[in-house]
Amino acid sequence: MIEARIWGDEFYQTVESLDGYTLVRDPQSGYICYAEMDSTGERLVSTGVRAGEPQDRRPQLPKGLRESRETVRAAVAKARESFAALDGAPDEARRGLAPASAVEGAIEGLCLIVDFPDFPGTIPPSSVDAFCNQIGYNQDGRNGSVRDYFHDVSNGRLTYTNYVPPAYYTAIHNKSYYDDNSLSAGIRGRELVLEALNALEAGGFDFSLYDKNGDGRIDAINCLYAGQTTSAWAKGLWPHSGILSAFSADGVSSYRYQITDMRTALPLATFCHENGHMICGWPDLYDYDYDSRGVGQFCLMCNYGSQSNPLRPSGPLRYLAGWTQTIELAAPAAGLSLTAASDKLYRLADPAAGLEAFFVEIRHRSGRDSSLPDSGLAVWLYDPYGDNDLQDRLRTSHYMVSLMQADGFYQLERNINYGDANDLFAGPGSQCGPLSEPKMQWWSGEPSDLVLTNISPVGTTMTFDFGVGFTLDPGGPFKGTGPAGGPFRGTAGEYELANPGAAPVRFAIEADANWVSASPDRGTLGPGESAQVQLLWTANALALAPGAHAAAVRFANADTSHSLARAARLAVEDFASLPFSESFEEAGGFRPCWRFSGTNEWRMEKTTAYSPRGQRHLAFDDWSLQGGYSRNEATLGLDLANWRHVQLSFWARSFGGDSPHGPPPAPFVEGADFDGVAVSADGVNWYEIQSLRQLSAVYTRIEIDLDAAVQALGLAYSDRFRIRFNQYDNYPLSFHDGYVLDDIKVIGEENVSSVGDWPAYRADFADSRH
Repeated sequence: MIEARIWGDEFYQTVESLDGYTLVRDPQSGYICYAEMDSTGERLVSTGVRAGEPQDRRPQLPKGLRESRETVRAAVAKARESFAALDGAPDEARRGLAPASAVEGAIEGLCLIVDFPDFPGTIPPSSVDAFCNQIGYNQDGRNGSVRDYFHDVSNGRLTYTNYVPPAYYTAIHNKSYYDDNSLSAGIRGRELVLEALNALEAGGFDFSLYDKNGDGRIDAINCLYAGQTTSAWAKGLWPHSGILSAFSADGVSSYRYQITDMRTALPLATFCHENGHMICGWPDLYDYDYDSRGVGQFCLMCNYGSQSNPLRPSGPLRYLAGWTQTIELAAPAAGLSLTAASDKLYRLADPAAGLEAFFVEIRHRSGRDSSLPDSGLAVWLYDPYGDNDLQDRLRTSHYMVSLMQADGFYQLERNINYGDANDLFAGPGSQCGPLSEPKMQWWSGEPSDLVLTNISPVGTTMTFDFGVGFTLDPGGPFKGTGPAGGPFRGTAGEYELANPGAAPVRFAIEADANWVSASPDRGTLGPGESAQVQLLWTANALALAPGAHAAAVRFANADTSHSLARAARLAVEDFASLPFSESFEEAGGFRPCWRFSGTNEWRMEKTTAYSPRGQRHLAFDDWSLQGGYSRNEATLGLDLANWRHVQLSFWARSFGGDSPHGPPPAPFVEGADFDGVAVSADGVNWYEIQSLRQLSAVYTRIEIDLDAAVQALGLAYSDRFRIRFNQYDNYPLSFHDGYVLDDIKVIGEENVSSVGDWPAYRADFADSRH
């Protein structure tokens, strides 16, 4: 038996000796050996030297070896696909889904207890029953039973108990059959759970009593087996959770299960974490490929603290379960208060996205939160379409639940620690807002109105002020689009400042760029008064180069300097000449004649993935795994004022999962949800000219007679003509949604106007790819 430290789950694990050397199982001998990097420096391989052997090679090896991020992600993806394939279950079920209704009242799950012919159970069934259900349970230093934990963190809303059979089920085979280190954990783990369920059914057990929500599925299936696993690297009986739908009885079926070793002391934290999935529908908040720390040691669903005293769930998860008294932040307020371990939360929702929200709660290093790294106000940003595998803090790649770390260092995302003493907000002098780190912004990049000031020192009760003394509506940016030199079409340029308080408030408005201004830019709001402010493009905007330009406009309380903010975004268009060709081969950005926009979780990017015709192509998809629909718009600006016989051609390929969306209205204004190609002569009114709703799974060349399409619509070419490639769906390309484009070409004949009879000039060129 080798003693080791293990990090990971059923999808990927890192194993180290107690003195810090990385270990792997040798594929030839089956022994646990010291690891080294292969010739590429990407993957771990065995040295062939058994851990602990006299010919120990440790002096020649560095400690703490790790595989590359790409290698780990590939291994995790493969393991997740294998787990899903075992039972035909969707991969996202592992993450958990928000419950359709509050998780409250009395819920009873099943806790199977299993031993083996050669390994009998030593913990009495009555002790397992007490571990699950006894009020005030404290065996082995546990802080209560499973029932106590959920009753406590739900503030009395949930009483979760488990039926524990009066005797062990003894498995058909010896333990080594199930704990086979050559097989994925899901294979024999499912087999063992199914055996135990069938044994209960044979004894006349009524499973219909264990489906409280009436969805036809047993609410929770726990399985504790005698002893502990002897396998690592997610093999054999490594503890895990998953989907098992092969069992049905009494009108209900199995679904989610978890299996854990009993060891010598029953695992409270692991049991509660897995039931967070099964009972509450919560996702894991750690990073499956372990290149970041998720939400760290601040939540049950990530690094849950000690096995005997697991941490409380984070505020957003308790909100999703219906366990909170939630107060929506709206008008400025002073002296707001929170108490540790209470059900009270403050919430600020994104006025544009709706589901995205900030949550504010107090966490104190005491009671169930004794193992927290810090005490103070915890500020969380929740986006149901995020994924805690995605730590890049970008619009298209970010966590579902993010802790806004007060020091602004983002060490959880950077994989540095699981939290430290500077991650929560506490006075004196602590505050947060949209313009200081960590920036309280929505994932769209727009500033939020979450401004917290006068935060009290750490305590079990803390106070703070919200807002800057006035409100600012609407919440969106000031946006404009137009050609270099103007004119620009602008939207949302009107804002209202309102003072709901009893004292006058002075305001001052300033932008961090000289191409946008405010009118008026300062003033005083009396009690109950409001003022209309207009944001305007200045003359300096006319000199901006083509491209996307952004500025922050600061709306400050002139007495306190506390500020709200709005973004100003100006897309200065460029219009390319013919002949036009775009192969997307160059890494990096795009030419200024392209403009990209969309809704929700839109994503368009050059990529080498998914078999481009050359080195790269343009991919259109929804970046989130959560199933919300998004629109992608890639708009090409062309100068066609003096051209005829114009032909548009491109190569396109679908990924099979797209449902056909469209056609759009004719015309549609600004944007629509469909799969196709549209044109516009003015940038406002658009007309579809080509459906992309029946694309092939292999690259196909599409040719469009642009002259015929434009004439049929009654339009005319201009020096500001636009072609848009539009896509609408709800999953990434990796989940077989979306499409890719390559080798876009626009050719035609130039109208030459001069003295004499000059022939027309044809701009054409060969397609070098076949």
